[in-house]
Amino acid sequence: MIIRRIEIENFRSYYGNENVFKFGEGLTLIIGDNGDGKTTVFEALQWLLDISSTDDAQKSHALDNFSEMRKSKLEIGESANLRVKMDFEHDGHKSVEKLFVITKKGEDYYDVSDIKFKGKEDTDEGRLSPDGRGLIKRCFDAEMQHFSMFKGESRLDVLDGPKALKMLVDKYSDIKYFDELVNLTSNFESSADKAFRKESKNDENTRSEAIRFDNELTKLSGEIQDIRKQIKELSTAVSSYETMLKDLEQNQDTRDRYNELSQALAGKKANATSLKASIDKVNLNTSLLDQYWIMCAFPDILSAFKDKCAQLRREKERLHDEFLLERGKEQGELDALKKENESLLNDDAKLPWYIPDDKYMKEMIMVHRCKVCNTPAPEGSEAYRFMVNKLEEYKKHINERARIKEEQVKLSKKQLFTEEYIDEINVLANRLSGPEEAFISGIANDINDRLEVVSRKSDELSQVKKDIEEIEEDISRLLIQAGNISEEMMKKNNSDVNNMFRRKNEAELEIKDLEFDLKGKLNREAEVKEKMVNLKPGNSLSRLYQKVHFAFDQIAQASMRAKDKNLYNFLNALREGANLYMDRLSTKDFHGEVSLFYKKDKEEAGIRLKSSNGTYITKPSDSQKTVMYISILFAVSDFAHKKTDEEYPLIFDAATSSFGDAKEEEFYNIINDVKKQCIVITKDFITGGKVRMNDVDKLTCRVYRIQKAEGFNSSDLSTIRTLVKEIKTED
Repeated sequence: MIIRRIEIENFRSYYGNENVFKFGEGLTLIIGDNGDGKTTVFEALQWLLDISSTDDAQKSHALDNFSEMRKSKLEIGESANLRVKMDFEHDGHKSVEKLFVITKKGEDYYDVSDIKFKGKEDTDEGRLSPDGRGLIKRCFDAEMQHFSMFKGESRLDVLDGPKALKMLVDKYSDIKYFDELVNLTSNFESSADKAFRKESKNDENTRSEAIRFDNELTKLSGEIQDIRKQIKELSTAVSSYETMLKDLEQNQDTRDRYNELSQALAGKKANATSLKASIDKVNLNTSLLDQYWIMCAFPDILSAFKDKCAQLRREKERLHDEFLLERGKEQGELDALKKENESLLNDDAKLPWYIPDDKYMKEMIMVHRCKVCNTPAPEGSEAYRFMVNKLEEYKKHINERARIKEEQVKLSKKQLFTEEYIDEINVLANRLSGPEEAFISGIANDINDRLEVVSRKSDELSQVKKDIEEIEEDISRLLIQAGNISEEMMKKNNSDVNNMFRRKNEAELEIKDLEFDLKGKLNREAEVKEKMVNLKPGNSLSRLYQKVHFAFDQIAQASMRAKDKNLYNFLNALREGANLYMDRLSTKDFHGEVSLFYKKDKEEAGIRLKSSNGTYITKPSDSQKTVMYISILFAVSDFAHKKTDEEYPLIFDAATSSFGDAKEEEFYNIINDVKKQCIVITKDFITGGKVRMNDVDKLTCRVYRIQKAEGFNSSDLSTIRTLVKEIKTED
């Protein structure tokens, strides 16, 4: 099987229908930086090849895989495709396509069509359209995918796990047929044994011992079965612990790096919190009034205000002086009038001091007698006229004096400024001077200082956030390299290491005790069986059953030995093939030799790397392990070719992240020379977000660059779009 073309339409960040990858028969690289959509390519192919999920299940998740950018551009009533298609060669040209039609029905409501899983194939009868699932199952089934598609470096060990060896053997060897032979001969042996034991209990010569042996064998069989069950359960637990501890051991550097990054991340987040608290310490909006920041532009206004106040004060003083001068003039005029009034009475005509008022004057005129000198003053006389005139002058004097007094009162009450507004304004100006004026003048400086602090700390916070994003990306990349495990699992693994070691050791000790008991019971069972076989039956039928049982026992043992030998031969051929590829893929580096081991009791195989002097390499580097696993995969691929006469592609996502820059070019060119189709999705050949084109140009394979389109909003998924560009053609 050779993949020729993959089309991705509106699958997550792959917007539109222009996302096309073409493949040759050798190596194709798809390179992209973190977040550019590398894993999405791999997962789009997995989505296409998924035939295990039901139609309803796939339909329910279709919107999750639909491009957010395409979704945001859909108008109500408009439709778009969610589609992945693969063209390939497998006994002729074929293609398979998975398709959903997404229709926008309302503002936040979308309709998803039923799945369309279409296949196409060219045959001698013409072009056929089989069901896509059937075509995938026939050409690229789940077992084949298990040995062909790998996500992350930790998934390269195809022999890891209790079912891996059986899957490999069943798929690429004929050893599985020995299982039928072993089961068949074991059943024959069991039936013959049962018949022999039954007949022996009926034979007069052997009845007594046969019954005793049969009872003991029945008891031993139950005990052995029970012990084996316990051992199997404990072995499963130990295997589980070993797998987890193996992952932890293999990822020791990863865990150390994770702890280092986690501590750095915690420090950065604490720093970000502190910076944000410092920035938010002063609320710029409320400070406008609460902190009088609104007066930051008032110093000039205050200065003008004080000048105006001074002008008003001087003007008031000027007007007040003029008022006082005018009032002085009025006072002088009043004094002159007073003096003139007093002159109405000359010195001779002044009434004695003891004549108090006009009452007595009127009485003297009435009685026509002067009470001053006690002389008569008849009416018409000179004395009478004198008293009348004096009375009139006195009345005039009294009236004028009253008027003068009234004017004096008016003059005393007369004021130019009846209110104190100007004085109050000057008091305000004086109050705003001094400390208040200095405070207001300092507001602008405070604002500038605060804004400068906010700007500086905002820049620091922005950098810290970038650092946090980079650390989180490093953690994500680290977790992907460790097998795409979750961060919670990494934390749990860190905390459970000692507990797992303790449980594993306890289970292993218990297994040893059980195995010791089992060995004793098996030995006893063998002894009893041997005694049973050595019985001397008296009748011919018993002797016949005895011979048949012996024959089938020998056949069953031979079948088991043949199965074991063929399995070892298969693993040895796999090892030899892997070492040939190890030599080719690591021509300049130390790489050691691949060693395969088999655990018969668990029916599991494992891979080790050892030196040619027989020493096992206990801690190989990540790149050495990657090359070792890839060598095994190539060897498995060769078995597939021999078995099915078909080549299968090897598809890797982030499988070579442990390689350094110096190893990349040589490694990929060697893989290309192997002439086996490989598709590698990687961030190799990218430094600082840019492709090292000088190194890419040295490659002999086809290279695609995938990259986020510019102008995206980092917080808006609907603005993310991955662009596909072929930057190197196949030489």
